Amino acid sequence: MDSTLELWAYVFSNIGAVAVGSLLTALSFLAYRRNSDQASYRFATLGFGLIVLGTLVDPVYLLWMSVEYRLTFTEILLLQVSEDLLFAAGLGLLFYAILRFDTSADSTADNPAPSEDELLWNQQSQNDN
Repeated sequence: MDSTLELWAYVFSNIGAVAVGSLLTALSFLAYRRNSDQASYRFATLGFGLIVLGTLVDPVYLLWMSVEYRLTFTEILLLQVSEDLLFAAGLGLLFYAILRFDTSADSTADNPAPSEDELLWNQQSQNDN
């Protein structure tokens, strides 16, 4: 990284990606804790976690583990492969969570709340009787 502006753009873009991914991971985990019978929430949490971990591989290696600023071709290739594998595993878990989601376990799926029109209709029919 030659320029200070490029370095800060790199840092802030990674911070943003990790922040959004961590928020999604936390929301998915809270949904799993609320509905622990839904295993799809657990898979979604793991998927978002792997995606966040994949976004952390490159900055952690470049900013803290790499002593030199110039990476060899092998190091760049291994970084890219590890990021891609974590990202693909995370997306695969998210896809599996979507396929596995069971709406019949949701209490509102079987008994949806009545709409305002239905409530007014029921109230009018009771008043007529």
